[in-house]
Amino acid sequence: MNHLKQRHIAMKLLFVLTTSAILCLTGVGAYKYTLTGVDLTPRKCDSNSDCPSGQCVQTTCVVSFGELGMFSKKDAPFGANKYTPQVSGGPAYVKFVDKTGKAIESKRTNEIFLAMTIYHTTNPPALNRLCGDPTTGWNANTTGFKPMTASEENSGTRVTYYFKAQAMNGHTVIEVDEAEMDVLVTSQVRVLYRICPDGLGDVEMDDDGKPIQTSLTTITTDILDGRWLMETKLKFINPYGYFSAHLYGLIPFFVFYTACVGMFLLAYLVLAVKYRAELIGLHYGTLALILITLIGAILYLNAFISGNDSGEPLCYPICNVAYLIAMIIDEIKNTLARLILLVVCLGLGVSKPKLPQDVKIKVAVIHLLYFGFSLNDKIHVLTVLDENADPASALWALPPVLLNIFIILWIYYALTKTMQLLVTEGQTFKHKMMQKLSKILAVFILVWAGTTILLFIARMQIIIWPWQMEWFWFAVWYAIYLCAIVVIGWTWGPSESSSRLAHQQQLRLDDDDEEEEVEIGLEMSATGIDDEDKMFSINIEDDFVSDDEEGDLKVVKPVAANNKK
Repeated sequence: MNHLKQRHIAMKLLFVLTTSAILCLTGVGAYKYTLTGVDLTPRKCDSNSDCPSGQCVQTTCVVSFGELGMFSKKDAPFGANKYTPQVSGGPAYVKFVDKTGKAIESKRTNEIFLAMTIYHTTNPPALNRLCGDPTTGWNANTTGFKPMTASEENSGTRVTYYFKAQAMNGHTVIEVDEAEMDVLVTSQVRVLYRICPDGLGDVEMDDDGKPIQTSLTTITTDILDGRWLMETKLKFINPYGYFSAHLYGLIPFFVFYTACVGMFLLAYLVLAVKYRAELIGLHYGTLALILITLIGAILYLNAFISGNDSGEPLCYPICNVAYLIAMIIDEIKNTLARLILLVVCLGLGVSKPKLPQDVKIKVAVIHLLYFGFSLNDKIHVLTVLDENADPASALWALPPVLLNIFIILWIYYALTKTMQLLVTEGQTFKHKMMQKLSKILAVFILVWAGTTILLFIARMQIIIWPWQMEWFWFAVWYAIYLCAIVVIGWTWGPSESSSRLAHQQQLRLDDDDEEEEVEIGLEMSATGIDDEDKMFSINIEDDFVSDDEEGDLKVVKPVAANNKK
């Protein structure tokens, strides 16, 4: 009765957790990003670090924003054509300030205007046309905005709007209306803001689009008498919703991942209930690990679905609470998994009852460092507004990768030492279990190492990885982890003899015994003979066991300590 009740409670808990994963917010209608304090002042530069925007293009700073990619309607993944894919910039408010940040009026208010260009990267604007085509010009008497002359290549993939500066209450401001453009081609779509005139209109360009004249006074605006700071809103809508196109594959992946973890948790609970008398600390730790894994997967899935519907970015400019909790729980899971595996390989509960104090401290420090650096790396990688890809971003992934390598090497070193100790002590059954664990780890370490190398060369842009598959780098570690926990958890899971692995020691045989072709059953135990005799026994199965005796092999038979077959 208790068995059925426990199974019922477990299934009910799994149903509640899985149901909560599909809850999401209401439809598209919010701005995805709100940016403040954006410095639009044109200035000369030699590298990205010279520009507040981090974007130096051919010696001049530019300010543009865009996600890694956008899907057109015809390329909607899984046919999810719920919305018209679209990019919009604005409404925005730009103010002119002095060096202290105080709003002031510019002496050139009547000359200044803002150009906002929305474009597909398949049809970018020319560097000396960021302020528009001089043949169309800007009418200083015009207010509001007007579109530029249609692009020579494709008027649907690039459009520019102009907004005139105005003097208001002793301040110079530029009010920018919202402008939008449909995504016609699957590519990156960016919104570029430019204070004009910028001094680039008269610069002659070569065939590669680089300025022929290099005088600083002609390729950047040095005559502006202050700084221009902007607050703006941005919206990026894909055919399925707001979720970034380069990460969209995470939603179907985590549906599958959550279902697999849930099924494994249920199967492990069934084993735990069936062999509850044989449970040891390792099983409770594994059960807790699987449960944390399921909770983390559900929270991630819920954050992704909610972000897709609401438009709230996962981590820009800071991570939202729901997603931050999901990441923290997930990193607890990753750290706990490595911790459990390491202490088992160190021999805790297998060859020794407890670990030395100095080893405990080292284990704790290494795993705390791993937790902190991994969480920091994940926050950095999943900042979804990627303004300008930089190979140096690979350095963010270096500390957790190095710590991961160190932990894996430590695990393997500890496993080797423990196996040597078990051989010395004659613990053949435990040695066989550790050998099996060693082979499993070897396979997963090879897979992990190959994936890590591939990721690093992709981040260094040695190979060009398609942005549509960027989600793979987030998902692959979960796939490897899931396979590892299922294989290791099931191999070392509850069984009819699992408690003997931790609680008993196998009696060592001498050389004469090793000459006999016998299979040693697990562990020594009290024989039932008087305590003062201190007698122990082992099961010995040889080729002479009759069919009638096969069912009695698990019966402990008392033998003398010096008895030989």
